[in-house]
Amino acid sequence: MQCPKCGVENDEKLKFCRACGGALAATMPATPTPPEPTERLPVVTPAAPPSAPPPATPPPALAPPPAMAPPPAPRRNTPLILGVAIAVGLLVLIAVLAVVGVAAWRSLHAPPPPAATTVTKEVPEAPETRATDDEGGGKGAPGETPPEKPSVAPEPATDPVAEATVVLERYLAADLGHDGQTMSECLGGQARARFNPAVVGQEDITVHSKKISGHNVRDDNTIEFSVAVEWSPADSQDVKTDSQPYVLKRTDQGWLVTSTPEYPE
Repeated sequence: MQCPKCGVENDEKLKFCRACGGALAATMPATPTPPEPTERLPVVTPAAPPSAPPPATPPPALAPPPAMAPPPAPRRNTPLILGVAIAVGLLVLIAVLAVVGVAAWRSLHAPPPPAATTVTKEVPEAPETRATDDEGGGKGAPGETPPEKPSVAPEPATDPVAEATVVLERYLAADLGHDGQTMSECLGGQARARFNPAVVGQEDITVHSKKISGHNVRDDNTIEFSVAVEWSPADSQDVKTDSQPYVLKRTDQGWLVTSTPEYPE
């Protein structure tokens, strides 16, 4: 056995160590202890058991399908029908008012109805008999016709100014249009004798308009007119206005221009 003090190997029968003299039996353990190894073995730490994998997340529960709602009850189109009825009523009212208005306008602006005319049918008259200068004062022989009534001469015009104005306006229009033939037809007296239809207008001026601005009645057969003339020089844009006299006289051919600014009396 081994001495517990010095560790020397002794015989089992010995009670004391032969090396150190220490008691062997008293100190011996009931069970022999194995000698300590000369080399220390590394302490092996047992590996931790692998951790269990986390439990799988259960899939989300599917929501139950929504309950089918009952179909909505059909809506009544009462407002729409009411609106359509009101619109139709307004249109009918507008049409009636328009017809009434047109009828009233026509009645106000309609020309007066023509006066009723009495149509008479000519009936051939029976031949009249003329009384003769016989002694008995008897009637003339049948078949003789009464003498014709003398024709009435036409009355002269009551507005000489209007007649003369028409002639003068024709002359002025022909003057603006350089129509010498028409101008000569409106002239009379010395003005017509001196007028040359081939030479009309002046080259050094531009005449824009000629308008009658007034008149003076000298007598029943002579009227003097005033004519406003707008003109410009040939090399200028300035518009000037002059007043020119024209004299018209009544002749056998009617009213004629006997005096003009170019051919005065």
